[in-house]
Amino acid sequence: MNRFWKIVLGTLLVLILIAALLYGLNFASPAIHKVSEDFAKEKNLPYWLAGLLGPFIYIFQRISEWIKGLGFGGNVSKENESIKAEQARLRKEVDRLADWREDSLKREFTEITRLQKDVAELDRKFKETSAELRTAMDAPPGTFTKGLSGAEAHMELVKELNDLGISTQE
Repeated sequence: MNRFWKIVLGTLLVLILIAALLYGLNFASPAIHKVSEDFAKEKNLPYWLAGLLGPFIYIFQRISEWIKGLGFGGNVSKENESIKAEQARLRKEVDRLADWREDSLKREFTEITRLQKDVAELDRKFKETSAELRTAMDAPPGTFTKGLSGAEAHMELVKELNDLGISTQE
């Protein structure tokens, strides 16, 4: 046999041994067997072909899991999801606080408007009373008490003050 055929036969023998070893790993390891079965079903391949590729697929899956475990894969996506969830929760809280603040400001504005109306009414009454007082002050003495004695005038004044809501000592 010449040298070329020896190399071809040796190469084929090595390939057959490697294929047998790879295929044998499917039965030696339940995890590799499961990966091979899943791959065969997923890709519609015969089991013997998926069995040859199963150990490689298993190794690459483990490397992928290891990389994710270092923080380059799964942990980052989990962290992103938790950040998004926290961001959504904070957005809801901010919206709730904004609604509460808006309602609070509306109530305060309504109260301020009511108080402004009350102050305007009091100011109007004050100006009216001031005008009446100026008129009374400008009138000659005895104008309002004509025909009343001092005690009667005093009693009339106390009555008027009480009607206006001003308390007196009597």
